[in-house]
Amino acid sequence: MRNTLFILLVFSFSCKLNKVDEHFRKQGKWVLYYDNSEKHIMNRGHYINNKQIGKWKYYNPNGGIYLKEKYQKDNWVKTVYYFPNGKKNLEGMAFYVSTTDTTYYRWEGYWKQYDSTGVIKNSAFYKFGKFAWFKKSK
Repeated sequence: MRNTLFILLVFSFSCKLNKVDEHFRKQGKWVLYYDNSEKHIMNRGHYINNKQIGKWKYYNPNGGIYLKEKYQKDNWVKTVYYFPNGKKNLEGMAFYVSTTDTTYYRWEGYWKQYDSTGVIKNSAFYKFGKFAWFKKSK
């Protein structure tokens, strides 16, 4: 048991953050900070071949989460924005587009907007990143 714990500790400390491979592609776990002392995290997540994968969290300078993303198959991203009090603000899907010239996200499908207490205020529908229609909740 001690040997297993020792190996896990050595492995966890040997895993380097923010690695770039020989082709200058981001690989593995990435953590960016607001400050040089690395006390205030800006965002964290994982890359494979310069492409974000899995769950990503984005923090405001005070340490609260303001955005969570979950990268899924075929360049879809489940996206949730948060109010400063930690309650959901907006929630929906985005499509991740990356070309040699640019990278951007476009909102797609239904997006829910919440009030600061967590109650749905309204929903909207986006098609190819453009607003299509709006529905106010009762």
